[in-house]
Order: sequence, then structure tokens, then C-alpha cells
Amino acid sequence: MTEIDKSVAPAMEEAGLVYAFAVDGDRARPFHPSHPDEAPRAYAWVHVNLSTEPGRQWVLRHAGLPPQLAAVFVDRAQEPGVQAFGNGCLIALEDRLKDFDQNTQEMSDLRVWVERDRVVTGRWKPLAATDRLRFRLQVGTAPATAVAMAGALLEEIAADIEAIAGRTRRRLDMLEDDVLDDVADGVAAELGAIRREAIKLRRRVVPLRQMLGQLEASVPWARKDDVQRFDTLLGRIEHAGGEVMEALEQARLLQDEFAARNAERSGRNLYIISVLTAVLMPLNIVTGIFGMNVAGLPGLHDGAAFLWVMLGMAALAAGVLGIFKLKNWF
Repeated sequence: MTEIDKSVAPAMEEAGLVYAFAVDGDRARPFHPSHPDEAPRAYAWVHVNLSTEPGRQWVLRHAGLPPQLAAVFVDRAQEPGVQAFGNGCLIALEDRLKDFDQNTQEMSDLRVWVERDRVVTGRWKPLAATDRLRFRLQVGTAPATAVAMAGALLEEIAADIEAIAGRTRRRLDMLEDDVLDDVADGVAAELGAIRREAIKLRRRVVPLRQMLGQLEASVPWARKDDVQRFDTLLGRIEHAGGEVMEALEQARLLQDEFAARNAERSGRNLYIISVLTAVLMPLNIVTGIFGMNVAGLPGLHDGAAFLWVMLGMAALAAGVLGIFKLKNWF
């Protein structure tokens, strides 16, 4: 495994750099962009921490980018998209934050500058895709060209979107069984969480799909096979986008079904309460009358009066139930 040299890491952190790799053939080795490097390389990948002043100053002063391009690179308000600048192109997009404790769908900005012999990426917070790409370089082979390296980074983002879309569909399938089985506990909250996740995923897919459609025209100097990777990625993103839209539609239908079953359950409970209220209302009238503490109430001195009152109340209840049965209300 290729590891960052511990003697180089403090110097890179001081310069606002996260890590840097020089690629020759299919091997990537760590290096410091500001130190003399005599070893041969086909291209380099430099990853910059734009949340620090040294990182922003490195891009503005030492990255070798034109001032206008460098200013756009460090501008966090830049909208997602692709811009061609001379012999390279700048990609502005968002990626999911790196998971330290738990899965998250929180996003942060990512900047990618691609030219023939270099890829420069910048982030404000640790991101999932760049971290996975670094791990790939440490344990496996490196892409052959700078454009292929940018494509590998976009592949990591696409794989992440596909994984979240698949997980969302599986959660919906499990929740569908609960809805059809009339399980009410926690269904509404879970449906809301899934819909929010799917909406966030859709917000990632739409600009990425547009950006991949523009990339081929933005790198006319790239190799044909490298450009074809963008077409493959576009197909994957469109498929993931279709899954996201299906998940949103499925979540909407499940929410409607759950609301209908919940309304039916509530209506059935209210109907039972209404029947009980109708049955007990005459009995409440009788108890109210005989509960008056006034002289002249019948049966005060008759030992059988209580029995007659109870029989009368039972007859009233049976009469009300009979009327309900006769009119098919119960």
C-alpha cells in the first residue's frame, strides 16, 4: 500500500494541501507539489483544502492557474456545471460528506480542474468520493491519463448515488409490506425520511446529468476512450435518476395508501364511538332524571324500583340497537 510520507504530510498541511499523487504508468506515488520532483510522471493529482487560507492562497498564487480561473476555482458560490478555459476545463459540483460516524446525505462543494498533465481538486469539507479515490490509488492501479482520473472521480460519485438509490428502494419495499399489513407505528416518519432522502438524491442527479452531457465538448483534446467513459457515466446517472423518480412515485403512492388506511381506521373508530354514544344517550337521560335530589321521585320507597329501572334501561338500549339494525346502520 502506498502511504503519504509522514515527513511530507506536515508540510502539505501547512501549504493547505490534503494530498497529492504523481502518476506514472499504472502506479501513483505521493509527492509535494512545491518540492523539486525529478521522478518521471504522466500527470499529477493535487487535492486542496479550500476551507483554509493557505489552501486558497496556494490555488491563487502557486497552482499556475490564470487569475480569473483561480478566482472561479475558490469561489464557493459557483453554480454546478462545466466551463472550458483554454487547454482545460473546470468542473463545479457537489458531493456527499465523508462518513465519520454515520451515513449522511449532507453535501458540500467540490471543484475539479482538468488539463492534459494535471488534475487539481478542491473541497471545503472532507468528501466521500475523493477519499474513496485516494484509497483506490493506494491499493490498486491508477488511471492512465488526467481525464481518466477525473472520470474515475465522477465514477465514485455515480457509484455513491447508485448505492443510495438502491438502499432507498429497498427501504421502500420493506415499508410497502408494513403498509399493506396495516402496521401503523413509525410508518409516517419513515416515509417522510425516505422522501426527503430521495429528493436530496434527485438534486444531486439533475446537475450531474447536465454536466456529463457537457463534458465531451469541454475536453476536445482528450483521448476518445476517455471521453467514452463520460457517455457510460451519463447512462448510469440517467438510470439512477430513473430509480430516484420511481422511488419518489412509490413513496407518494405509499403515503396515499397509508393515509387512506389511516383514515379508514379512524373512521371505523369514530363510527364505533358514535354507536356507543347513541346507545348510551337514553340511558344517560334516565340516570340524569333519577339522579335529581328532589321530592316526589317514584320508587323511593319501593324495594323493586331499582330492578324495574335497570330493566327499563336495558329495554331502551335494546330498542336503540334494534332501530340501528332495522335501518342497517350497524
